This record gives sequence, C-alpha cells and structure tokens, in this order.
Amino acid sequence: MRAKAELYLDTREKADGLSNVKVRVYFNRKYMYYSTNIDLKPAPRNKEGEIIGKSELEKILTAVRRTDEQKEINTKLTTYLTKAEKIINKLDTAFSFEKFDEMYLEGRDVFGSVSFAFDKHIRDLETEGRIATAINYRASITNLESYKMNLKFTDITPSFLKKYERWMLDEGKSITTVGIYLRALRSIFNQQDIDRKLYPFGSGKYEIPSGKNIKKALTLEEIARIYNYEADPGSTEEMARDYWIFLYLCNGMNVKDFCSLKWVDIDDDILTYRREKTKRTRKDAKKITVSLKAETWDIINKYGIRSMVPGDYIFPHYEKGITATR
Repeated sequence: MRAKAELYLDTREKADGLSNVKVRVYFNRKYMYYSTNIDLKPAPRNKEGEIIGKSELEKILTAVRRTDEQKEINTKLTTYLTKAEKIINKLDTAFSFEKFDEMYLEGRDVFGSVSFAFDKHIRDLETEGRIATAINYRASITNLESYKMNLKFTDITPSFLKKYERWMLDEGKSITTVGIYLRALRSIFNQQDIDRKLYPFGSGKYEIPSGKNIKKALTLEEIARIYNYEADPGSTEEMARDYWIFLYLCNGMNVKDFCSLKWVDIDDDILTYRREKTKRTRKDAKKITVSLKAETWDIINKYGIRSMVPGDYIFPHYEKGITATR
C-alpha cells in the first residue's frame, strides 16, 4: 500500500478561533500530521454542535473563482502538499515515517518558523522514547502559537519574551509553567544556526524565571502516622501506604524506578539499580544500592509477581516489552 498525503484542518481551535492547516500523511493504517504556518476558520456549527457550512480550507480548495488572498493561500498550501507527495513518490515502496520525517522536516524553513523546529525536535524525542519530554515540548509550542501565530525566530526578542511572560501570568499560568515553556523554547533556539547577536536569553536580556522549590521534610511523628495507618485489607489505600513505606525504606526511591525494578536487581538482601532518569544522559550512571529490610521483603512478597525469569518486573505495573508511549 502506498502512502498518501492530503491537507487537513486541525479540529482544535486556537484562542483566536482559527485552526492550523496540516499536511496529513497516511500509511499502513497510521496518520501523521505536519504543521503549516497557515491558520484558517473552521466550519461553522449551530448551537447543537452540528456543522452547518464549509470551513475556510474547503472554500479555498473548491472555489471556482478565488480572491487574491485565497489564491495566495492556495499556492502556499499546494507547495506544502506537493512537497509531501514528491517525497512519497521518491521513497515509493521503501516508505517509512522516519525517512519521510527526515526528508520533509529537514528541508523546511527551520530558521523562519519556530513550529517547524519544534516539530523536528518532538519527532526526535518520540523516536528516542522520551514521550513525557515530547509532550512538554508540544504543550510549549501550542501555547506559544496561541499567543502569536506563525511565530518566527526573528520575532523572539527580550521584549517579546517579557510580554509573553506577562500574558501567561494574566492567563492564570504559574511562574513555574512559564519557566518550563520558555526553557523548551530556549533549547529549540539553541539548536538553530542563528547569529548570536540575536540571542534573546541571558543576563542583560531576558532571564527565564524559575519557581521556588521549597523542600519540606516530614517529622518523625508524621512518618509514624503513615507507618501505623490502618487501611482496609486489600484496598488501594493499603497498597498506597505499603508502597510509600517501601520507597521510604529504599532511601526515597523514585516511583518510576520502583515500577522498573526487576528480579535480576536483587542479590540476596541487596537491591541494586540505576536511576531511569540518568540512564540516557550518563553512560556511567552510578548504581544505587539498598539493603532490603524485613519490611521491604514483606511488601515484595505481598505485591510482587514471582518469576524465575531474571528480566521480569517485580511489581505488576509494567509488562515485558512495554513501549515508552504505553
């Protein structure tokens, strides 16, 4: 089956009521969407939510006589679609989304369009299995596009960033969220081959705000209340309490690391594992060693899924072969 490409108006509306036109590529029962820098009006709906007319995209594509503005938009959209179709034809029977991404995204005007650069990086993150990070970057560019459509790198100045921060706060976002979105933007900006004189971040320009992370330690009395909490047997409360105790006795183990534990990580009464967070960033990620106590063994025996296969997960929350997305 050959891949196909078509123009598609995103069903999600932006703050200004417009929707982004995307190139939708279909292959092997899977759709992938590639943003354009064009936003158009969606189809009108009545009070019941029923479509009662054509979208602006449909009008442009089907109009017998187009206005000058419609002609210009149609030419741009045709350029996007034609490029996708040419790549599909070139790949022919060797088509894959990975190859299509490389040829389609690399050839676009990355310097001009911020959304294109975000798209490319998000695809790379998804390929690497870094799904949560990809979701953060997608949230960042979606929010940026809500503030300013068709954002170019040349638009990003210290003044622009200050106004964007003010807009975010006025919209009810926290200073922490502002920092998360703008660190993603800075990372994308750093990947571009742009004159450093135009760099908008840093001392004397725009400094990304950071929220205060105030660490609060539990008192021994509070810890004892958790330890001694009486939950109904077999309840989720009981499991939550037991898991908390396990994490606490394992020196504050992270929940993702807890779910990733395998039987091979246990040698007698010693548990050894590597942080999932640092596996990708450090080749020599330090191993963490924990001495298993009677209480932790009780929790393992209570909730663990016994297996003679060393590579099986201890606790029943991940299955073998689980994907990053799952």
